[in-house]
Amino acid sequence: MAKKKNVAKNGNGDLEFADRLWAAANRLRGTVEAAEYKHIILGLLFLKYLSDAFENRHKFLLRAVNDPANTEYYVKEAPAEYIASVAEDKDEYLAANVFWIPPRARWSYLLANAHQPNLGRLIDEAMAAIELLGDTFTNDLHPDLRADFVITNPPFNMKEWGADKVAGDIRLKFGQPPNTNANYMWIQHFIHHLAPNGRAGFVMANGSLSVGGTEGEIRKKDFWEEKGGDCRITAAVDALL
Repeated sequence: MAKKKNVAKNGNGDLEFADRLWAAANRLRGTVEAAEYKHIILGLLFLKYLSDAFENRHKFLLRAVNDPANTEYYVKEAPAEYIASVAEDKDEYLAANVFWIPPRARWSYLLANAHQPNLGRLIDEAMAAIELLGDTFTNDLHPDLRADFVITNPPFNMKEWGADKVAGDIRLKFGQPPNTNANYMWIQHFIHHLAPNGRAGFVMANGSLSVGGTEGEIRKKDFWEEKGGDCRITAAVDALL
């Protein structure tokens, strides 16, 4: 990996933390090929994106409880325990389409521990915590969520993914995907969670466009037209590396 240029840190230490994060990412890379390392970097960027949205919502809730002008949240002389409970209420984040982040997975926590020698492990644990909470594939943890945008690159051609766990699931409007391949479970999951005017963009295996059997039957049920599909692009092998 190319050496990152040093930059002067700002008052809140963000740039110094960026240097530490870069170094930790280099250590995590080890002998990983450059084409594969993008998955590590994208994971860190995704964590930062989620944390920024969470922190904004967290600050809003703390202010709202203490703001007399906010009739929805304000409680006169609210005890600290109540304020903390509101700021950590997962439903308050879900209502705003914001992902609730566990304390030890938050960017602020990683920033506070930027000088610790185990920063790499802390990042790894943070990512694991996010992945655990985000496991809505066979157990839909956010049934009422309707997103304006979905952008994703799910695992291709997952086998033995637990089809029996979603038998009769409301998300499967077009049919039950086989346990031998989860592609059309992923796609129906995305479509189900779109808002009425929501837009989705996702990368799937090329075979999902021509597969037969159960998946072929799902595809024939006006599947792509359900949300007004704009286009389907077939890319060459390794085109996204």
